[in-house]
Amino acid sequence: MAILPGGGDLRMAVLVRDEKSLSALEMALLLPLFVLIIMGGFEIWKLMMLKRALYIGTYQAARLLASYGPLSEADRYRYAEQFTMSELQGTGLYSSQMSLENIRAFYTDADPRTSGVQTCAEAGLHCGWQPVRVEAELVVLVQIPFFERRGRGLFPLRLKGTCDHNPCRECE
Repeated sequence: MAILPGGGDLRMAVLVRDEKSLSALEMALLLPLFVLIIMGGFEIWKLMMLKRALYIGTYQAARLLASYGPLSEADRYRYAEQFTMSELQGTGLYSSQMSLENIRAFYTDADPRTSGVQTCAEAGLHCGWQPVRVEAELVVLVQIPFFERRGRGLFPLRLKGTCDHNPCRECE
């Protein structure tokens, strides 16, 4: 048994050195996993906030379109795009790698209680509003660390937002 200066045991010194190198090796192997989990968590949070903003934007557009009565298709599209885009940009997460697509805003039949008529007034509710549906789709390029697809590492993800607004219920 070899004795180190200062009275230490050589076997103990080797064991301590091996444990330090083992800890460094464990950290080197686990660090990418921790980074992946943290960055993935941020991306998921970001997607959840964008999905929420997409829903709120379609809700606001549907409510406005229902309250203004009959509008042209171009006006309905313009209002739906304006409200949805405003809400998305308000999150601070909207970027140039995202695109708002497939925006649709159209009048729907009223609920079954009104026998499928087009307007609340025809159902005996004199507010003049019409049920409306707004749909929008947000295409987000999601970056996943350590994965590459076609050399870019960006994966397209489609978030859909839909809102049906029936103002006849508010007239009652």
